[in-house]
Amino acid sequence: MALEIKTIRCKNCGAQIFYDASKQVLKCEFCGSEYLPHEEKPLTEELKADKILTFKIEESSAIKIFEKWITRGFWQPKDLAREFRRTGAKGIYIPCWHFSFSVNTYWYGQERREKKGEGKIVGGKREAVTVEEWIPRSGSRTESYSLFVPASGGLSMEEVNQLAQFPLEESAPFSSEYFLGKQGEIPVLSRDSAWEKAKEEAISDEKSYAESQVDRLEKFDINFSEPASTLIYVPIWVFGYKYHGKYYRTVINGRTGEIYGKKPISKLKVAIVILIPAVVVGVVVLLTHLF
Repeated sequence: MALEIKTIRCKNCGAQIFYDASKQVLKCEFCGSEYLPHEEKPLTEELKADKILTFKIEESSAIKIFEKWITRGFWQPKDLAREFRRTGAKGIYIPCWHFSFSVNTYWYGQERREKKGEGKIVGGKREAVTVEEWIPRSGSRTESYSLFVPASGGLSMEEVNQLAQFPLEESAPFSSEYFLGKQGEIPVLSRDSAWEKAKEEAISDEKSYAESQVDRLEKFDINFSEPASTLIYVPIWVFGYKYHGKYYRTVINGRTGEIYGKKPISKLKVAIVILIPAVVVGVVVLLTHLF
């Protein structure tokens, strides 16, 4: 019996979710918005991809990872672990473009140096001065990249990067039968658009490296090899929770257990950290005047 798949688009965040028709979907796991049953539609296009990486982290393990994470962190409010309300935990297959490529980078710039020099004669003595000089520097390197770019409307590049690498060698040929009892997202980013994002990521990384080699970067060139690309579905556990009425999202790599999410920040702790240096300076000044 063929797997019947339905699809729905979130009106709030734009995510296009597909799911096993035997399971009812009432809300978007990406932003927490609720769906209406009549908005569901049959999937009219065949799902296509090259590979799929299935879930290795079960729901019970994912919940333990999340509950451990939510109780830790210096900046979070003291009552977060007690007051948060989990609104969902859903295993979702997210489409990603994977690119494997290499780059050749060349840079040219100046290195700043200081040396002692002789200044004016004052009171019969010649003053010592510091003279600044700039020395030309250049370099090049070849680097290999393996980058994932989400073809998702619901997951950000930051979230994918923070979830570390997905073990491609453990992936299987794509089949929609893996979606039995699970949700997934329809790809919304083309291969060409995803490649542009991957190049932007590599350029940023290479330019940061070049800037670390010189004090003043004057020229930067980068050349890309032809990339090998794969459209792959990767497993993500999406946890939604609310704290004082605001929705937060946390994601877990369904293969490795890596977790990433944003938490509310305690304004009190921030204020204390800002005030401590001011108090210390004030005490030092006071003691200086007293003694």
